[in-house]
Amino acid sequence: MSGDDNAEQVEEEATNHGGMRIALAAPSGIGKTSVLAALLDEANTKVLAGSPVSVEAIGPTRRRLNRLKNALQGHLRAREFVPGGIGGTQSIQRYDLAIQAALADRSFKLEFLDYPGGLLEGQEGESWKQVRGWFRDADVLVLPVDATLLMEAVTPRQHQRAQQLLDIAEIESVATRYWAKARAADDQPPGLLVIAPVKCESYFDDNGGRRDRADALLERIRSSYGRLVEGVLAEAPGTEVLYCPIDTIGCVEVLRVEWPQPGQEDRHPVPHYRVRTEAQLRQKGADDLFIALVRRIIGDARQEQKSLAQIARDEASKRRTSAEVRQGLLQNFWMWISGERRRLRGAADRAEARAEQEQLALQQLQETLQAVSERPYSGRLRPFEA
Repeated sequence: MSGDDNAEQVEEEATNHGGMRIALAAPSGIGKTSVLAALLDEANTKVLAGSPVSVEAIGPTRRRLNRLKNALQGHLRAREFVPGGIGGTQSIQRYDLAIQAALADRSFKLEFLDYPGGLLEGQEGESWKQVRGWFRDADVLVLPVDATLLMEAVTPRQHQRAQQLLDIAEIESVATRYWAKARAADDQPPGLLVIAPVKCESYFDDNGGRRDRADALLERIRSSYGRLVEGVLAEAPGTEVLYCPIDTIGCVEVLRVEWPQPGQEDRHPVPHYRVRTEAQLRQKGADDLFIALVRRIIGDARQEQKSLAQIARDEASKRRTSAEVRQGLLQNFWMWISGERRRLRGAADRAEARAEQEQLALQQLQETLQAVSERPYSGRLRPFEA
């Protein structure tokens, strides 16, 4: 991280107090960062549009997600989409999305950690310790799954290769041992597990697609991840488990997949996509994920907002007391003649105005989040039943 990035991070920590940690678990190339980009876009354009609240990517997060969006749009403008042509995550990176009302100084953050998927395989060194600690502390675990790998596998050899690339055995270990078991041992309340197939635009007909294979996708997810869910529930009963398919691109659909031939087991399958006419990103499904996250944070956010509003009121009260305190005759005369009393009263007026503005903004944030939490999910999202 550069010096500027570090400075921004320090500033963020000073002004943004509340937050919820969310863990992502997937091998390299599955699309962890794409899920975050879709979440940010749909939260603003579909869920919060027309409200006084928005979600903002903070500092380095904004630049990273903008780079990803520009890269994706560049591929689409060239009338091609090659997943391998989008660079994957090469280092551990924190992503912060701030939920904030207009005119408010403070926000409630959704905090994510992205990392090279290879760390799941090695599970050693200081980098892995950092990722493992994030899993342990996260209230929510999101498992992005490449829908294309699952759906386009036909032969036993192809199914075996898809299983290897999705690394389902390792993801199961992470979800049960490093997340569910750790939360239970720490006596934390039940968490939220989200199984989120990505690149789903080829299997739904509600976002420009020509085929409806939604039921088939759900069955393959159940077959592949049912044991994982059972393991999580055995370690942490009461965990909420949701199935949330996401179109991370939206305007493409898979035509075919070239699978490695016998003797080429180290090679990856190569999917070929058709770019639809509009060639514009059109994500779908991540709005459900945002609603699910808001439902988890609504109680914490409400308490945080009360605390922040009280801090602003206390600061205004201190300034007003300082401005109006009566001194001795000479001191009062000096404060009047020097303009000190006028300066202090002006500072108190501004502090009270800020406190009132912050109170209004926090009230708007609370009311908006409450409305979002009561918003129904789309027909795509459903409770996961193994």
